[in-house]
Amino acid sequence: MKKILFLMLSCVVMINFSGCAGIFDAPASLMSPPKGLGDLVEIEEVLENSHSGFEFSYPTVGEYRNAVMIDDFNNDGNRDAVAFYQTTENKNITIHLCVLTKKNDEWKIKFDSALSGIGIDRVETADICSDESKEFLIGCKLNNTLEQELNVYKMDKLGVQLLTQERYTDFCVCDLGASKKPQIAIFKLGSQSSSVSQVIDSSIIKNTATAKLISFSYQKDSIPFALGSANFDTNVISFSKLETAPISKNQNGIFVDAAVSKDTMITEIFYYDQTIKALFYDKRNNSTKFTQRNSLIESKDINSDGKIEIPKSYLCNGYSQDTEYGDRVYFTEWYSLDNKKMSKRVASGFLNSNDNYFIKTADSWLGNVTAKKDYDSREQIFCEWDFTKKDFGEEIFRIKVFVKSDFSHNNSGYTEIKSNDEEVYAVKINKNYKGKYKVSLEDIKNQIVLL
Repeated sequence: MKKILFLMLSCVVMINFSGCAGIFDAPASLMSPPKGLGDLVEIEEVLENSHSGFEFSYPTVGEYRNAVMIDDFNNDGNRDAVAFYQTTENKNITIHLCVLTKKNDEWKIKFDSALSGIGIDRVETADICSDESKEFLIGCKLNNTLEQELNVYKMDKLGVQLLTQERYTDFCVCDLGASKKPQIAIFKLGSQSSSVSQVIDSSIIKNTATAKLISFSYQKDSIPFALGSANFDTNVISFSKLETAPISKNQNGIFVDAAVSKDTMITEIFYYDQTIKALFYDKRNNSTKFTQRNSLIESKDINSDGKIEIPKSYLCNGYSQDTEYGDRVYFTEWYSLDNKKMSKRVASGFLNSNDNYFIKTADSWLGNVTAKKDYDSREQIFCEWDFTKKDFGEEIFRIKVFVKSDFSHNNSGYTEIKSNDEEVYAVKINKNYKGKYKVSLEDIKNQIVLL
């Protein structure tokens, strides 16, 4: 029965990730697809013969969500598998890492070790030693702590070795130009005590927030070494996104979007200059006020120029900080980075994060045009703000997202302006509107950007 469920789940995972970066559909540089389900069946049989009563353990975040990864990790021409499973004894769960190699059409266990923690948080692979093999980075969930544990393993012709263990809140593989090989950036939020039970009263705990950059020397032991550390905003409570992108002509940085309250976000940029540094961090008050906004809108490449822009958000008329966050509408300006400095505004308008589109508008719309949105119908209505009545005024146009197969026979008078493989983005313009914010069909087609 367990085997049937595993095969069904494997099929579902492979189908669901067919358009995404899943465990068997990651970029070609990271992962090659397995040769059908036969390998998975054989791997499960090997584990069953060695570990009676085991259950597979699945990563919960990140690109890789399956319990088994298959690739040639050590570049020796043979297929390898990294599997995660758990065993239970006296109600205590132990998470295991198992590495298998296929030779002569037979899978054999090469390495098996218990991992710290109660589950798998995330898994990544990267050639961090720059030796044409792929190391695997395993994040483990720890019990009764605010931190998690990163385990970096290397597989070579001699076997599998643990290179380092690091506590983290979040991490990413990056290339900040700090060495001739990829680095790992480790971000950690904490306190004087990181025990969950001891940080209930945050008023008596001094918060800490640190970023550390590490690299590896590919020698006999692949020794990890630190390239520096930096403090950042101690008000950060969670990370939303970590993304590496250019910050100047010849330099990359890590754009970190992080929440400092339930509806407030900052963007910090980490870069390397003799050590890792936080671009916007003000050490006088241990915070990053420069990019703080009263929204959870993330930084993104809003104009498809290959660079990430940082948002500045304004709550639209008709809404307040008391409005449920998901119901609010923001007018957002986007600023580019030039030579590590915030420079020009590249776009402004309305971002719809639920339906993944952005409407570019003139600056004059700020404060004068607002919008109402309906999640159930996936419709957003743009209208003037009536300053006399202090209410939503005359409608200008509305945008609605349709399932592609439904649009041709149920478009309700909407006109298609954009589409993708699954959805149609359509507009209905109020022909009776004669105000100064009037737009044409061509205007809307040119102003909408799918994200």
